[in-house]
Amino acid sequence: MKRKLAVLLAVFALATAAFAMPAASAGGHLQGEMDITLILEECPNPNAPGSGVVSWLGTVDLGKHKVGIAFWTTNPPVEVGDTGFAYWEDTWTLFRLPRFMWHPDAMFWAACTPWRVLMDADEAGIVAPSGIGYAAGDITYGKKHFEKYVGGHFFWYGEYTNPEGTEFAADLWVFPGGMQ
Repeated sequence: MKRKLAVLLAVFALATAAFAMPAASAGGHLQGEMDITLILEECPNPNAPGSGVVSWLGTVDLGKHKVGIAFWTTNPPVEVGDTGFAYWEDTWTLFRLPRFMWHPDAMFWAACTPWRVLMDADEAGIVAPSGIGYAAGDITYGKKHFEKYVGGHFFWYGEYTNPEGTEFAADLWVFPGGMQ
């Protein structure tokens, strides 16, 4: 089992490098810093963009712009044998932040509002016993200037920032569709 996990991680790293290198040299990719918090709350909006339960909520700083990010867990993390690693699949959305966030629920409301969604993505990821996590996947929707990323790929890696495992920080890269 440990060997299978090592092979899986090696393939994951090589695949990431394979699509990251040409994209970085071609330009046009997004790069940002993500800070998220575990919330596990059901959206009151029945038309919420995800599964209805937001697992993680936070922001992505893209340099000139900051957007919200919400993770919608489709398959909860599953332990990989007795290795201490966990695997998951979910979707996430980038969304427009409210102009004024004086109420603590304003960001949660924005995450649950379909017309605020800027981008959707499907991902699969793994977290190590040390708290370092990785994920990659495909961009499935983009609005306005995010349309060029539809069909593209993304990758992020990061780690828990508190001992409880309820705060997470990561670097995120998103590459336009059609890049080979």
